[in-house]
Amino acid sequence: MKEQVLHHEGTVEALNGIRLSGCEGIRVGDVLYHRIRLRERDIHTGRALLGRFFSKLLRDLFFADEVFDRAGDGDTLFCFARYYLFRKGLRENFERVVSLSDHHVYLHPGKKRFTLSRLKHLGKLFTWTREMKAAPGMTLPQRLYYAGYLFECEARYAAMKAYERKAGLRFNRMLVLNDVQYLDSWFVQHFNREGRDTVTLQHGVYCATLDVWTYTGSHSRTLLANSRFTVDEAKIIGFDHEMKVVGLFTFIHNQPEPRELPAAIGTVGAFLDDDNLLRDNFRMIEVLRDFCASRKKKLKVRMHPTSHAERYEQFRQDPCVEFVPREQPLFDFFREIDVAVVRNTTVLLEATQFGLPVYIIRNEEQLYDVYQNEPALKFGTTEEFAALVERPAEEIRKDAEAAREIYGCPGDIAENYRRAFAELGIR
Repeated sequence: MKEQVLHHEGTVEALNGIRLSGCEGIRVGDVLYHRIRLRERDIHTGRALLGRFFSKLLRDLFFADEVFDRAGDGDTLFCFARYYLFRKGLRENFERVVSLSDHHVYLHPGKKRFTLSRLKHLGKLFTWTREMKAAPGMTLPQRLYYAGYLFECEARYAAMKAYERKAGLRFNRMLVLNDVQYLDSWFVQHFNREGRDTVTLQHGVYCATLDVWTYTGSHSRTLLANSRFTVDEAKIIGFDHEMKVVGLFTFIHNQPEPRELPAAIGTVGAFLDDDNLLRDNFRMIEVLRDFCASRKKKLKVRMHPTSHAERYEQFRQDPCVEFVPREQPLFDFFREIDVAVVRNTTVLLEATQFGLPVYIIRNEEQLYDVYQNEPALKFGTTEEFAALVERPAEEIRKDAEAAREIYGCPGDIAENYRRAFAELGIR
């Protein structure tokens, strides 16, 4: 069975094609892209959608959590949304970026507090629900579900505008983490419409042909790319916004020297995707386990932050397979392995910057392939993996160096960001 295609073009474009009150110039379908993807993949009943809507509405209507930390004259807004908190360490890494600026306001989630101020936006929610009837085939539960997320966007943007008025300032620009998520997209599109500068710090990697890169009409005016790979992928689909290669923010003030490779591969590290690709995760473990078991090697498995441990019980009793604790720092894990194996995860970029050789397991049926243009690093079977890692150490080292050129970033990462900030007017 092939994977489900993740590009929900019909619903996205239908919502982009309608006009919602107070959203003139905003591509609503782009804002809701990931919510549409989630609904069409996982939430299939009207009852489930209504349950999500009411629980979210009660949370967003009566509770606020925005914190505005100001430094200097605060002319740049740095935004970090609550939905990124599920990834341990992501907030800390984003704050490495914020620390490079002396004049900013850092908007981030804090302790929830009761509020009645958001009640004034409630009428818009029901107006948008009614106006979404213009999108063909959309049920009332679907419209409420989507309008609920737009309500959160409106409430949080209004809180930001209120802060500007109270502080007596106007942000000249904004930097967000991934402008394809709904709050980031809403903020970015409004800033673009208002003639302010917008900058996106790219965290992940995207499949150019099937994923969010196709929605270029609503992106930030500048992309701080994590690698040359990102730039090449963006060019495939005609992304023509300004791009600056600065490297992964993970390595700001935290950049290791590329490690020396051992004479022979002794420990293989497997990096799983999320559980939506469970069958592929199982297959990765099986292929690598068969390699390691027949050659007395070690296999260490690192689960995705959203994975459920109980789904992998069938492998936990295998003496050749070791699941590492979730709380183990990524860099510590890198130091324990000699080669990394991935499929679609961003870890590939971090591992190559660290100096590890990285290989990509291939699935002939997969439609969603982030690394579709890298056949030299791919394998599909135990025998093909053996052919890659049992070559002379010098050849493997050359693989690691070539991958670092594409997926890593030269120079001091913190200095790369400072230079880009200076060019963008971020002080």
